[in-house]
Amino acid sequence: MDFFAHQEAARKRSGLLVALLCLCVLTIAGMIYCVIVLGQSMNQSAEGPIDWWQPWMLLASLAGTICVVSSGSAWKIKWLSCGGAVVAEGLGGRRLHRDATELKERELLNIVDEMAIAAGIPVPPVYLLEHEDAINAFAAGNSPSDAVVGVTAGCLEQLNRDELQGVIAHEFSHILNGDMRLNLRLIGILHGILLIGLAGRILMRTGSRSRSRRNDKGAGAVVIAGLALFIIGYSGLFFARLLQAAVSREREYLADASAVQFTRNPSGIAGALRRIKAVSSGSTIRSDAASEAAHLFFGSALRKSALNFATHPPLKERIRRIENAPLNVVDEERPTGTGITAGFSEPQLHSGLTGSAPAAEISSGSDWGHTEQFAATAAMASAGDISPTAYASAQRIRQQIPQQLNELTRSAYGARAVVYGLLLDREPAVCTHQLLFLQDGDDKAVAAEVTKIAGLCHDAPVEARIPLVELSLTALRDLSSSQQQTFLQNIDALIHADNHVHLFEYLLRRLIVHHLQGDTEKKRSRQRKADVEAAAADLVVTLAQIGAVEETEARDAAQRSLEQAGLLTAVMDGRPATRQTRNSEGKKSLKHVDRSLDFLSRSTLDARQRVLNACLLCVEHDGVTTADELQVVRVIASVLGCPLPLA
Repeated sequence: MDFFAHQEAARKRSGLLVALLCLCVLTIAGMIYCVIVLGQSMNQSAEGPIDWWQPWMLLASLAGTICVVSSGSAWKIKWLSCGGAVVAEGLGGRRLHRDATELKERELLNIVDEMAIAAGIPVPPVYLLEHEDAINAFAAGNSPSDAVVGVTAGCLEQLNRDELQGVIAHEFSHILNGDMRLNLRLIGILHGILLIGLAGRILMRTGSRSRSRRNDKGAGAVVIAGLALFIIGYSGLFFARLLQAAVSREREYLADASAVQFTRNPSGIAGALRRIKAVSSGSTIRSDAASEAAHLFFGSALRKSALNFATHPPLKERIRRIENAPLNVVDEERPTGTGITAGFSEPQLHSGLTGSAPAAEISSGSDWGHTEQFAATAAMASAGDISPTAYASAQRIRQQIPQQLNELTRSAYGARAVVYGLLLDREPAVCTHQLLFLQDGDDKAVAAEVTKIAGLCHDAPVEARIPLVELSLTALRDLSSSQQQTFLQNIDALIHADNHVHLFEYLLRRLIVHHLQGDTEKKRSRQRKADVEAAAADLVVTLAQIGAVEETEARDAAQRSLEQAGLLTAVMDGRPATRQTRNSEGKKSLKHVDRSLDFLSRSTLDARQRVLNACLLCVEHDGVTTADELQVVRVIASVLGCPLPLA
């Protein structure tokens, strides 16, 4: 199943889950109504049958229950909309800054870096649950742009690199398969249902205190009502957690399989599961917030009890499926590494690369003329996936990135310098003008750093440019609002320094804005077909200019691509088609692209799939794909929320 099928399946599961939980809420409302009717009949002196049909009372019970649950769920979901960081912090996580020097933490960060580069998504922040000695991990967020990865201290202390890599690959599967948004919604709905039980508990406490002080008979009724709400609320929670467990278990099998596919190393994730079996703490999380987030974790986070169902399949069964072995063989001990440093020297651990990875030479210059064969259909099939080839490419790219640039991406100060450096023009006069502009600005320290790394940025391989930005995004999110505004203004000035606005420069800025300002959380909507086609035409025609020599060639390539993608529009005439965007005409062209990307990023999944397919067909139309074209397409894919892995 590909990325788009995964996303559609997640949307359908979300709808089914909401429907089932709504049925659960209606059942709770019905139980409350029955308790109220019974209470009324007990207070009435007249004998006779109980009047079970009281429309107004039924309506009030439904309205009250729905109001409490929906308001509680809405508040929780709104709180969770800030991203996965709120979940990690609620679980007691401490964010690991990318400039961490502790060996185990650095290795974890390197694994996450490589996985994100391979997948074509921004590098997610990493949180350490340092007070949890169990072996567990989770991924949380609404989208890849605000996702975080969390691991327990037990993971770092007890897993070797292969095992840790398998666990992280498992969590990246959840990021890419559309599970995270569904998981956060489930947390919100569980919280709303829990409020019914909490309200009952408050009523019981209030009634008990009032009765003990005043010997008030009415307080006894309050206690009974509270007890009834408590029982009903936790009964509803019981069934809601059944659904929570059912949703989680099947997704874990898929994530295990994806982790094996990503790493081509079944022993890694299987070894992590075996270690969970072997240690006394297992995968149990001690945090009080673990119950509502249990379905997020790599392993079962809760101890078994009447209200805690198995949110994960049995460890034996997961290992059996991964190793394709009989259950009786699963119990046999397998040799594993003795710790996180097993088999690795300290330099290798700092680089995050496996010992078997071949050494790569740093490119002596940006080979913008580099070309290769490209297959759009294969690229579409790989969206949201991480193949072993992509992961190997990510490792190779990280080796090609100069160590000084890699280190700078780990802090907000250095990340700004790296982005500025990537925008420096190769023409000496223009580059000097750009550097003078930065030196005259407010942040002279950053400008001085840019001057030092100008040569390294010019010589960095083309295929490493977008990964460098992706590595920088985590640190750039630490900038204050005013710092972000100044940062973007400086980017604009550097781009316009030569009176040219190249498409790649523009899209690099768009990528940064998109992930810093949360464009991916804009509400999706179904737009008119004609509007989608017009926006796609603006985007694809501009993209066609990169590889085309003549205007007619670019227009023909765009038209064929749109037609093959099912987006052929009658408004092709009048679309800008200059080889390079210059001055007012260039700005007009990129305004079209800007509006198109903003519009298309909020369109339906089907529309975004068609647009991305048209872009891929466009760059392969002549059978030769430049490194520049590949970088541009990856940026477009990221902004559209359809991440493309490395080739």
